[in-house]
Amino acid sequence: MRICIAAETNDLCRMMSDTIKDISENTTIEIWDDPTALFHRASYSDWDYVIIETADEDEAVRLSERVSELSPQTGIMVIADDDRRAYEALQAHVQSYLVKPVSADQISKEYRYYIERRKALEKESERHNNKTLSICRKKGGDCLVDGVPVRFHRNKTRDLINHLAKNSGTMVSDKELLMTLWGKDDESTKSYLRSIKAEMVNLFKETGNDDAIVKQRGRIGILMDRLQ
Repeated sequence: MRICIAAETNDLCRMMSDTIKDISENTTIEIWDDPTALFHRASYSDWDYVIIETADEDEAVRLSERVSELSPQTGIMVIADDDRRAYEALQAHVQSYLVKPVSADQISKEYRYYIERRKALEKESERHNNKTLSICRKKGGDCLVDGVPVRFHRNKTRDLINHLAKNSGTMVSDKELLMTLWGKDDESTKSYLRSIKAEMVNLFKETGNDDAIVKQRGRIGILMDRLQ
């Protein structure tokens, strides 16, 4: 496991690091003492789990959104002074939101839950991996896995895939997607877009077609010729 701890409090950082090492023997832990600096990192895909501890809850949410956007598979824990931004953090796909003071038992419980969930998802992925994923390009067309229509948690995920499929090979900006799918660009639609992008990326990964997804910061696309 590869863990990143971005923490402002040294004692808490040491406690979290020691707790995780006791749980996972083969674990690499990278420590940042400035969570804000972490925001400028180009990619987060080399970490399995990120822990963010900061007195600035707004910064924690902003960083969580960036991690989940660029690396949907990375687990995220936020440790904050209060729960004012807990809802926004959960909307950014944070798995755990803890309020100080936190104990080693709390860290252990949340991290163990992440590990067990990860194992379960990997088993599920093995069942789906290398299945045929196809996309009907007609308006409102289905996304099919082995010929069976995919049932998405959000209908907009299907609309997103159809729009990207129509623009095969071209990365589309978030702004264009917001205006195409909702006709407006605000915090609510931005949050919704992050959710459906994550659902789409997970589908492609679970079916062994993650190399058909191309993305840069604020842009994403589908390479249709890479689908099976």
